[in-house]
Amino acid sequence: MCAFLKGQRNGNWKKLARIEKAFYRAALSYTMPRHGVRRSIVRDSVVNKLLILIKRLLEAPSQRIFKRGFERAARLIWNHYIVILIAIFTFSTAAIVAQAKVITVCPSGCDYSSIQSAIDAANNGDLIEVYSGNYPENLNVNKQITLQGYDTGDGKPIINGSGQSGNGITVNAEGVLIDGFEIKHWKSIFGGSGRGVVINENNVTIRNCEIWDNTVGIWIESNYNKIYKCKIYANNVGISVVATYGNRIENSSIFINECGISLEGVSSSNFISKNSIYSNGIGIHITAGSGNFIVENDIWENKDGIGFLLAVNSYIAGNYIGLNERGIVISRDNPGGHIIWFNSFLENQEDIWSGQQTFILPNNWNSSKQLIYEYEKNIYCNYLGNYWSGYTGLDENGDGIGDTPYEIRCYDPSLDKYIVIGEDNYPLMQDIISYDLLATVSAPKVFAKADQEIIEAGNKLWGNRIIVNPTSQTLHFRCVNEIRNSTGFLQKSWEVSGYLGAHEIWNKRGYIYIPVWAPSDIYTYTAILYDADTNKELDRCSLSFKVLGLAEKSKIGDWGWY
Repeated sequence: MCAFLKGQRNGNWKKLARIEKAFYRAALSYTMPRHGVRRSIVRDSVVNKLLILIKRLLEAPSQRIFKRGFERAARLIWNHYIVILIAIFTFSTAAIVAQAKVITVCPSGCDYSSIQSAIDAANNGDLIEVYSGNYPENLNVNKQITLQGYDTGDGKPIINGSGQSGNGITVNAEGVLIDGFEIKHWKSIFGGSGRGVVINENNVTIRNCEIWDNTVGIWIESNYNKIYKCKIYANNVGISVVATYGNRIENSSIFINECGISLEGVSSSNFISKNSIYSNGIGIHITAGSGNFIVENDIWENKDGIGFLLAVNSYIAGNYIGLNERGIVISRDNPGGHIIWFNSFLENQEDIWSGQQTFILPNNWNSSKQLIYEYEKNIYCNYLGNYWSGYTGLDENGDGIGDTPYEIRCYDPSLDKYIVIGEDNYPLMQDIISYDLLATVSAPKVFAKADQEIIEAGNKLWGNRIIVNPTSQTLHFRCVNEIRNSTGFLQKSWEVSGYLGAHEIWNKRGYIYIPVWAPSDIYTYTAILYDADTNKELDRCSLSFKVLGLAEKSKIGDWGWY
């Protein structure tokens, strides 16, 4: 209202367009009290438009009038909401800014000597820097802050339970980051809790922490949290994920625990990747839930590498599972449905142990789609299974896949004999490191791979161009090839055509000649695959390479694939 009256007095109201006046009146009417209740506008886009109009209405020679009108207009719009308004005034006015604070904690000489005192004094968004020292505290993190530990010469700051019952850190706010702490000696005594870290809210990150000698290292009862680059060892349970989803445990070392990682209750769609999990009683144990991913981990020298109770549809790929007493344990009551492919099973006493021979849902021991892969410098397309160190089959065509299936057997004590619980129809002949996966294939596909990314003008860029027909029909194909510079200017184009039989692969080894006159630039080679009978585009691929131009400008040679 203040802005409206001042705008009329100083003539600025007349300068507004009709729609601007209507918009301002509507906003003013909405925020007026109705039956003792005041309503507020909190949508950012509406607020920003109103602030622009208010500024135009309040323009006057007097800076004092401008400032007072602006502040009252802001109160009108926000109406008791806590916001950050940045208003830059000329002359003597200052910006109204709420800035994140940095609060320091150390045994002496800092803002605080207690971490909890620093948390209590902090606001959302603040950074608390904690320096080396011993902090025997039960921390309650109830604000969205960062707890950053610093090693100032005496090791990481320690959240020390000294063997007492309780939790080291309890996180009761979303978006908290805890980085660089040692958390130890929190024990469950006489039925009490004994957890190093308890995460009750979503989107919390625990990073670069050393968590050991606790009843449970990290207890997670919320979603979308991340455990990253931590060392978690000598706990009863390293990490417990309880009936939640979307959590990620990555790039961590988890060892000498009775159980390394436990997904309890109905825990689904969690991601366990690129960890070293070794010397535990059980490396990873999943009681229930579905769609959990166990990918690219090293799982070594555990009693049981991975154990499933009632979990279904787990995805296990790219792992090294070796020197365990039992690599994967599937309980008697497990429904099955697991996808287990492209793992290396290396010298386990038993690769797979199961309490049953048949499953409600069959387990898949190879990829669900064909893949283009490189093996011993050649390109192939096929389904891929697992590497089993006990496989003795042959590979007559040298594609890296055994010619006969690998029978997956486990010992049944009730029958006192080994039983077959599945077959890997595409067993790998070597450890998975010998295979370079290039692309998945479910329809006709073109793929290109260059030997190098940088080349001098006047040389040959060697590589492979592959066309795959995974269908059961003959494919009449046409492949259009283009080379363009960084501005999109076409340097060269050419076509190849032919026929591919059912499930056939065409692999052309050749080179692109880079003429000596080619200037330094980033060039892109594109291959476009068509059905030659219908002229329908089936697929395309591109690769980029950098050319280092030469001083000579001789026009010897031209672009092209040879």
